Amino acid sequence: MGDSWRIGIDSKRTDLITTGLFHVIRNPIFAGVLVALCGVVVIAPAYFSVGLWIVVCALVNLQVRAEERHLERLHGQVYRDYAQNSGRFMPRLRRG
Repeated sequence: MGDSWRIGIDSKRTDLITTGLFHVIRNPIFAGVLVALCGVVVIAPAYFSVGLWIVVCALVNLQVRAEERHLERLHGQVYRDYAQNSGRFMPRLRRG
């Protein structure tokens, strides 16, 4: 990600990264966090771990939607095209 690495929303304009994992998933880091927490639920199923996973899913979803609005404002149609061709947390399944 180089100079485009950010935590949260920054007003500084950066390049839109669409290569590597970002070619198919817009949020591979958040996706990894959600998968890891899902693993915790599988290994240690309890009300706490399930509740934690649900809360983290909700908060990540809110953060990602805010970041997507920001990226759309910065990059316009380029971001909309990218979003249409990549999944938010999982690769898009295309019909043949």
